Amino acid sequence: MKKICFAILLMASLAGCKKSDWREPYSGSFDFMCRKSTMVSTENGWEERWVDTSYLTSNVVKENTDRIKIQFGTGTIGVNLESGDSLTMTVKPIIKENGELEFPSAEYPQGGHNHIDGKYITTDTIKVNIKYAYLNGGYDKYYVVGTRSH
Repeated sequence: MKKICFAILLMASLAGCKKSDWREPYSGSFDFMCRKSTMVSTENGWEERWVDTSYLTSNVVKENTDRIKIQFGTGTIGVNLESGDSLTMTVKPIIKENGELEFPSAEYPQGGHNHIDGKYITTDTIKVNIKYAYLNGGYDKYYVVGTRSH
């Protein structure tokens, strides 16, 4: 009888435990600043031209088992010529427990002038850098910083 009571108490306590999601501290409302510039090939080398700085408040939300969704703007960054997929200002990287963001190359173009990386500096600050190339010797750079809204 004691074993049955112990088993029932054990199952009840396990059923009452809520499994924590380690991504929780990285989720929430953030104020994003996105600075975009265009790099142009000139006879003197690369020239950086500042284009725009935009601001957006949005929620970073958990996706699937190891991803988060970060929306830092409302536009399209570019179109992958090989796949036809659009890269937008909403990204869904894999987040590691240390806050590093991983952007799989199957979804996010890598190589040449195409590069994307990011990480949480703290659970209250996100930084993402994107370089995205287009035809004829130019590419865009996006410098994104998100700080937690309070």
